Amino acid sequence: MRFVICAPNGDRWIKEIRVAVAPPEKFEVFNNYPNPFNPSTTISYQLTTDSRVSLKIFNLLGQEVASLVDENREAGYHQEMWDASRYSSGMYVFQLIATDQHGGRQIARKKMLLLR
Repeated sequence: MRFVICAPNGDRWIKEIRVAVAPPEKFEVFNNYPNPFNPSTTISYQLTTDSRVSLKIFNLLGQEVASLVDENREAGYHQEMWDASRYSSGMYVFQLIATDQHGGRQIARKKMLLLR
């Protein structure tokens, strides 16, 4: 950004501001919010590099009940919402797998509670 400041006596000052945003320094998956929830919750995560992301929801029997993401995401902070209005109360597990361009994989699982 460039700012030009003009003083009443006719002097001009130019100020330039440069902002660089770096990707996060570490892969991290945060607890969903709110937890417990009804009927929707938000799952947040950060990626250090562009990655193929898979975010799935499982019941406690290990059965997949929802797939929220299965696509490429850029490095940075992301949020995904799960609307669980058609699911029954209980404990669920979300699993996020991020595979970078070199085949490196990061996997995280967390529990969440749906209360009706």
